[in-house]
Amino acid sequence: MNGKKSSISQKPLIGLISRVLPITMIAALVAFAMVAIVSAAATSLERPAQQIISYSSTEQLDLEYIRLRARQQAIEDFYTSIVGNEEIVSYVLAAAEEYNIRDVEILFALMYKESSFRPTAINYNSTSIDRGLFQLNSTVYHAYTAEQLFDIARNIRMGVAHYAEEYRAADKNHQIALQAYNAGRSRRHNPPASTAAYAIDILHIAQRYRDEKNEYKLTVP
Repeated sequence: MNGKKSSISQKPLIGLISRVLPITMIAALVAFAMVAIVSAAATSLERPAQQIISYSSTEQLDLEYIRLRARQQAIEDFYTSIVGNEEIVSYVLAAAEEYNIRDVEILFALMYKESSFRPTAINYNSTSIDRGLFQLNSTVYHAYTAEQLFDIARNIRMGVAHYAEEYRAADKNHQIALQAYNAGRSRRHNPPASTAAYAIDILHIAQRYRDEKNEYKLTVP
């Protein structure tokens, strides 16, 4: 009877082992999977550093932009030192870009000759009145009120637009364009002596601005 009891008592133990062993294996597999997941997550966390390195080439582009902006600011600062008004300078540069006048020193020289950079400058002619920075003529711009012609932004934009039109009509010859601006297009090729002197004076002023600007640009890193 003792031998039978021993044989019988081993059966539950074998069944228990057969049930526990798969559970242990499953637990081991789960633990292994968790380790793999954690390892993969750790690896993925390291990847952004590699991406940041790959994007580092844009730093040079940013630097070039900053340098370009610094040069643009230098030009604005240079003309502001001449004009004495940052707002006027920004409007002139914007209008020059809009109407494709690359020699912006011509515009500043013209504005100086016309008004000495005074927004309220006024000149009474026999039959008309010239107003503002670019001395817009009341006969030519009869649709505008005096207040509108004295407006800085409008006066600059209209003055630059008018000069750009004469410049294109003169086949991009500044001297002829300046003579037309002063005496009218019909007399641009055969202007009065005062108009011829007017154009030459503006060209000399523009040349001085250009030379001084180029020297100033050398001081910008």
